[in-house]
Amino acid sequence: MFYELSWVPVSALVPIGLAILIGFVGVFLIVRFYRLAWQAPVHRRYLWVILTGVVFSLVSWSITGLFALGLTRVDILGASGFDPLLLTAHLVLAPVAFIPATQLRLFPRAYWERVLAGAILGGLLFLSGILAIASLNIPGEKDVLPWGLVLATAWCVLTMGFLAGSFDGESPSARKWIAGTVALVNLMILLAIMSVALDFDYEPGASVPPDTIPGRAFIIIVMGFCTIMALTIFLFSALSRMTGHDMMLDYRTIATHDYLTGLPNRLYLQDNVSAQLSRKAGSGICLVGFDLDSFKPINDLYGHATGDMVLKTISERILGVLREGEYCARIGGDEFVAVKSTSSLQEALDLAERLLSAVMFPMEHGHGDIILTASFGVVVDPSRDITLKELLSRMDLALHHSKTDPSGNIRLYDDAMRVERDQKQSLEKDLADAIKNDHLELHYQPQYDLKTGSPVALEALVRWFHPRRGFMSPKDFISLAEESGIIHDLGMWCIDRACQDRIEFGWTIPVAVNVSPQEFANPYFAGSVASVLRRNGFPGNGLELELTEFSPVQRGEFVYKNMDDLRELGVAITLDDYGAGHASLGTLKAFPFGKLKVDRDYILSLKSDPSSARIIRSVLLLGSALGIPVVVEGVETAAHEAFLKSEACEIGQGYWFARPAPASELKNIPCGTSVASGWYAAHRS
Repeated sequence: MFYELSWVPVSALVPIGLAILIGFVGVFLIVRFYRLAWQAPVHRRYLWVILTGVVFSLVSWSITGLFALGLTRVDILGASGFDPLLLTAHLVLAPVAFIPATQLRLFPRAYWERVLAGAILGGLLFLSGILAIASLNIPGEKDVLPWGLVLATAWCVLTMGFLAGSFDGESPSARKWIAGTVALVNLMILLAIMSVALDFDYEPGASVPPDTIPGRAFIIIVMGFCTIMALTIFLFSALSRMTGHDMMLDYRTIATHDYLTGLPNRLYLQDNVSAQLSRKAGSGICLVGFDLDSFKPINDLYGHATGDMVLKTISERILGVLREGEYCARIGGDEFVAVKSTSSLQEALDLAERLLSAVMFPMEHGHGDIILTASFGVVVDPSRDITLKELLSRMDLALHHSKTDPSGNIRLYDDAMRVERDQKQSLEKDLADAIKNDHLELHYQPQYDLKTGSPVALEALVRWFHPRRGFMSPKDFISLAEESGIIHDLGMWCIDRACQDRIEFGWTIPVAVNVSPQEFANPYFAGSVASVLRRNGFPGNGLELELTEFSPVQRGEFVYKNMDDLRELGVAITLDDYGAGHASLGTLKAFPFGKLKVDRDYILSLKSDPSSARIIRSVLLLGSALGIPVVVEGVETAAHEAFLKSEACEIGQGYWFARPAPASELKNIPCGTSVASGWYAAHRS
């Protein structure tokens, strides 16, 4: 018999142990190359598959040869050899058949396809082992037991099919190692089965058969060659793995960290928080979002280099106040989010306070100290039973309330904010639908020449009668339109409707439409106005646009260009609510305003605040000196009218003269009526 336990000496443990060692090295290489083949682009997979097949062939033959050396009497090897044809068939067949089997395994992911690929590999493993052992040519009789071959074939096909079906290409690395180790044990069992299935009747004293490769010399040479190649490939793979790991770390760092500050970026935040939320066990999680309230003016006034310096300095201060288990990510220009694993509101607020102190500490600069303020939004979820999107949404809600709440810099999220957000979103949709479906209405309030009593303009005031909420004040939806970005659509609707009403009712005086600084900053604003005028066949001098005072940071190249383009169209620009915002003498010099409109609070506070009269008087003198007509709005009493007349004010507007009314009620508005009596007096409240 080829395999008898009584023939196995202690020395057989050395080749068998070496076979196991090479087997584990082979498993490492095959698993490693297989993973690289799975991760590589399709056009590069073939290279890794070929290399895997070569390693599989060498490892399989090495294990088979060493097993044969251990299970065979040493003196037999001296009189034995290897059939070159069968040996070559084994060495070639393994990689050639391994490649299509692996290709079948790599690309599909269905369970039955994995099982089929594993079964092919199992049959290949069996055939390869048979060829390796059959290539050993020993003098004497050699018989094959059919039941042993059937058992070996079934064992290979079933076990390898099961392994391939259970462990797919995306399984964790540990599971792949388990699969590889089980495959190695499977090979050992297979060799034992085949050793029993092959029956040798050795003839002592026989010489090496002709046309064979001497066994002992070949075993030593080939095993030495295989060992060197295996070690070389192993070292190469290990080095490539370490180098690749370092490179992946570098690429990962670049992809997940901000290049300017070195802080984690939005991608890192999303991945990390998502991973924490997926682990339901443990403490809760809190997010502290904050941004700088006055960062854009720093860039505008001092330049982007100073802005970058500010961000770097703030990031260093942030790192100085963070504690173990906390980190802070920069997710935008001046937007940051700090993360801490906790369900304690006090710990979350403590983190926000530490960050606030770091941000608001004065920063030295060549032009003087830079003092920053920031708004903070804090959200705490104790259960982690929330999605990343909703968690960030709640943080943004708290941050938004912090910006609009003058009582403090830090706001903690509560459910009332979500209710308010949902209502606002619903209202935004309703407003967009109202603009689209023409469900808004314009009311008009005349402006009068205080000397002649003639109306000189009609100010268009938008009105919205909500189907469920009833009358909506412009204060309730104009700011909403600005926040949501539909202010441009609303403004164009108002201009278009005002032009149509003026044409329909035959008014000969201009219509004045309010526009926001946000609209004026739109590079296409003047072009949109021109399109409306052209579509309605409307003269440019029949339209006035009332622009609310804007801050210096809202001015830009498009504001100037829009004003120049509108002036070429003949459209007049009125500076509305003068004295209530950021306008200065420089504003009046820089922009070609056709009128100044004094904020209504000054006329309404004539009795309570003596300085109001002096301010109105000074604005009237300024307008006279610059040649700009001045309109005072908010005239509600005879005393207001008398004061304005005494100060030689040219134009007045207010409830004392007429309330805003639909266009249909103003279709017969006359011109040249006396101020003391007449048409507008009949419309007083």
